[in-house]
Amino acid sequence: MDEDGTEKRPTPRRLASLARLAMYGIVLPVVPLLLGALVAFALAIDVVVTGTARLLSSQDSNLTGATVELAKMTDLVLVGVVLVIVAAGLLELFWPNSSGGHPTWLPSWLVIDSLDGLKEPVLSMLVLVIVVGFVDEAVNTTDGWRTLGIGVGSAAVVAAIAFYRRLR
Repeated sequence: MDEDGTEKRPTPRRLASLARLAMYGIVLPVVPLLLGALVAFALAIDVVVTGTARLLSSQDSNLTGATVELAKMTDLVLVGVVLVIVAAGLLELFWPNSSGGHPTWLPSWLVIDSLDGLKEPVLSMLVLVIVVGFVDEAVNTTDGWRTLGIGVGSAAVVAAIAFYRRLR
């Protein structure tokens, strides 16, 4: 309030400055995304090392188990890649660029113009994680009813994601 009792309103210039400052806050969610990507890559290396050691130390060659371990590793690597893509996409969308165009350090295929553009890789990653999780469950369990339940649930989620993508 001013001295005369009227309410002091922010000027459009102050609001624009505040909004510009808030844009720099996009760094806050980008840092954990990049750290999560590093963790996913480290876990992928761990899966390969422990899976290889387990395969080499066993007497029987369990090709199915090795295939599932490689699928898990691929899944972890792709999760990490998607996290990097989302982090770069957020920076691209919100970080001010002096030239007004897209950042020059990003590859040309990673041009994201809206938040909807970031949903596609995330949805694809979710489908992949669900499928790999189901395959892991199907290979490592003897309980058919449990596998059936997880399969039906997984199929329902994947169908819902496909339906959502089809509507857009």
